[in-house]
Amino acid sequence: MSVARGLRGYIAEIRPIPMALNLSVAVFGACAAAGPFVNWSRMTLVFVNAFLFLYTAHLNDTMFDVIKGEYEEGRVLHAVRLDDTAYLPRLGFGLEVPNAPILPRNHYLCGIIVCSVLGTAITWWIQGLVGWLYFPLAMTGLVLALTYSAGLDKVPALGDMMWELGVIAAMFCGYYSQRGMLDAPAIQIALVLFIALFGIKALDGYYDVPTDAKIHKTTLPVYLYGKGVGLETIRDLAYCCVYTAFLILFRQLPPPFYSGLIVGGIIIVFSHLYYRGRDMKERLGLTIAGIGILVYVIHSILVITGLIAL
Repeated sequence: MSVARGLRGYIAEIRPIPMALNLSVAVFGACAAAGPFVNWSRMTLVFVNAFLFLYTAHLNDTMFDVIKGEYEEGRVLHAVRLDDTAYLPRLGFGLEVPNAPILPRNHYLCGIIVCSVLGTAITWWIQGLVGWLYFPLAMTGLVLALTYSAGLDKVPALGDMMWELGVIAAMFCGYYSQRGMLDAPAIQIALVLFIALFGIKALDGYYDVPTDAKIHKTTLPVYLYGKGVGLETIRDLAYCCVYTAFLILFRQLPPPFYSGLIVGGIIIVFSHLYYRGRDMKERLGLTIAGIGILVYVIHSILVITGLIAL
C-alpha cells in the first residue's frame, strides 16, 4: 500500500461530526466551569488529549469491524450497508476522502498504540497541573475506546452507550481542568448531555441494524427491532431523546442561550421530518441532526466567553 493511500485511510478515521461534537463539548465544559476566564493553555492540552483518545476509539472501532467481518468484499470504508449489494458513504460520520482504503489490521493497531501512549503522557502532564482526578476521568475515555468494539458492543440494548460516556468524560475533563473539581452543575450538564447523545447514537445505530444484527452487535436499535419495534419508530424515539434534552435546556437556561437552542432545534426538527422514510441515503438526517447539536454547543461557548453580547 502506498503512503498516500495509507494517509487517506488514516485521515478518514477522523470522522468530522463525532470528532467536532466531542472536542466542542470538552471546550464547553471548560467554559461552563470558568466562564470568560478560561485558561486556554490548559484547555489546549485537554483539546489535544481528547482528540488523541477519540481518534484511538475510531481506529479501534474500524479495526474490530474488520476483524468481525463487517467489511465484506466490495464494501467501501465507513459505508452504510443497505442490503447485500448496496453501499453508500456515511456523509459526515466518515470523512469523505477519495478512495480511502480499509487499512491492514497492523496499521490500525500501530495508530492505536501511538495515540494511546501520546494521550496518556498528556493526561499525566495535565494531572500535574490540575489535580489527581483528571487522570481517571481521561483514562475512562481511553478504556471505553479500547473495550467498546472488543466486546462491550454486545451488551444487550447498551451496545452503543460507550460513545456517549466517552464524550461526557471529555466534558468532565474540560470542566475539571478549569475548576479543579466536579460539582453539581457539572453533573447536571452531564445528565442533559447524555440524553441528547443517547438519541444521536441511537439514530446512528438505526442505519446499521441489518449489519449489526448479523455480527451480534446489540445496539439499542438492534434490541428494539428484535422486540418488534419498527425502524421508523426507533428513529422517532431517538429524535424524542434529543427533543427532551433541548426542552430541559430551554427551561433551565437564561434568554441569551435561546438563539442557539432555537436554531439548533429547528435544524434537528428539519432533519427528523424531511428525511423521515428516506433517510438511509448517505445518513443526511443524522449528519444534519449532529450539526444542530453542534450549533447549540458552539453558540453557548460564544455566549459564555462573551464573544456574543448578552
